[in-house]
Amino acid sequence: MDERGLTENARVRRHIRLVAVIGSRARTDRPADSWSDLDLLLFTKNPSVWTALLNTVDVFGSLGKELAGQLGYAYPNDAHAYVVGLLREYRETNNGCRVGE
Repeated sequence: MDERGLTENARVRRHIRLVAVIGSRARTDRPADSWSDLDLLLFTKNPSVWTALLNTVDVFGSLGKELAGQLGYAYPNDAHAYVVGLLREYRETNNGCRVGE
């Protein structure tokens, strides 16, 4: 599963209006390196559903864990909600180092 697969899977979730990969992993001119985090921007019809889910370890369940594993990371561990939409920011650990900091 890659970023495109994640966005395709999000299409079947009824509360998601749009999901986009942003940041370094979305660049085409200069690809992200192996230490880059995965930034997802989610627009939803029902923010309260996603705000509640942000309190869980992984919004996308096994799908998110599969994506993190294929990208070479252990697991996602942070989530942040923003006013314009919901930005799911994965900051994974790799060998005990925080990625992106």
